[in-house]
Amino acid sequence: MPFGEYKTLGDAIRALQVTEARDEFVQPIPLPINDYFRSRLEDRLTSHSVSCSEWAICENLLFPVLDEVAQHYTDYLTIWSHVSLCHGDRLLGTPDYIIARRSPLSIEVMDSP
Repeated sequence: MPFGEYKTLGDAIRALQVTEARDEFVQPIPLPINDYFRSRLEDRLTSHSVSCSEWAICENLLFPVLDEVAQHYTDYLTIWSHVSLCHGDRLLGTPDYIIARRSPLSIEVMDSP
């Protein structure tokens, strides 16, 4: 069943027989807002129709914000964009973004989201 069809997180955990784990693996740090980033974001909001589609929102708002924050955590995190998620041979869906631990194997390998 695609993940969009699960009603709750509990339903998905039960159906997929996975274990939820919560772990603080990145320590929060105060993040200054870069003036260039702030300027580019303001330009996007005033010169682009950022709400005209889901893709426009992803490209013009979500990814720039995720990328700005992730710059401070490059040793720990990787942003995965539009990667299909499967459980066994079942396609669960393709989320816009997944933030995962940086794998010690390679940047080509997704570690725990």
